Amino acid sequence: MTFVSKTELAQRYFPNVADRSALNKLMSLITSDTPLLHSLIELGYRKEQRYFSPAQLSLIFQRFGEP
Repeated sequence: MTFVSKTELAQRYFPNVADRSALNKLMSLITSDTPLLHSLIELGYRKEQRYFSPAQLSLIFQRFGEP
């Protein structure tokens, strides 16, 4: 697994939505899931980062399933 941009991942989960809206939806899901957000932060996640690491992606996929 490689690094994936937030926008690319958002488009995978919400393919029929504009990039920005898809990103907003994905980040809303993540930030509203407190345990997931805390786990991502433990793996070095920062709000301003543009890419998810492989370890962060793994957590997201465990929670929401692979798109």
